[in-house]
Amino acid sequence: MLANRQELNANYEQSLFSAFTNYQFVESLLRDYIVTAYAIIKIKVSFSNVMAFEYSKKDIETFGLDRLNSTFKKLCHNKALSAAIKEVSQIRNELAHEAFFQKFKDQLSEVSDEQLFEKTCKFLDCRSKLEPIITKLLRELSLIQAELKSLSG
Repeated sequence: MLANRQELNANYEQSLFSAFTNYQFVESLLRDYIVTAYAIIKIKVSFSNVMAFEYSKKDIETFGLDRLNSTFKKLCHNKALSAAIKEVSQIRNELAHEAFFQKFKDQLSEVSDEQLFEKTCKFLDCRSKLEPIITKLLRELSLIQAELKSLSG
């Protein structure tokens, strides 16, 4: 038996928030990776009298997940991770549209408890797909941070 409507709504909102929190974490990790990679490039280029490399985190603050991932893909050898991020990025766009219009849909036509439960499960499934990506991103970030430390050290 399904929970009451108030509990279903609370679970829906909590699962949505949880999924989007994980997406924000992925974006943050990608930004950190890119900034670290560019710091390495800057160090290596600094030995050149021919060229310069000026870059700051501010340059990518407004990048969304897709653009962060395309930049990450150019900097990281782990192309499978970039492909996984691309896949969940497309899901996020669908979820965002779904969540935004959900309130309006509910007001126009009653959504059944079963439909609300299914949507909640979809958000939870999405969150679970992000967890291994986060783990792999953390691993890649620690590797590149170690590289930066060895160059700066």
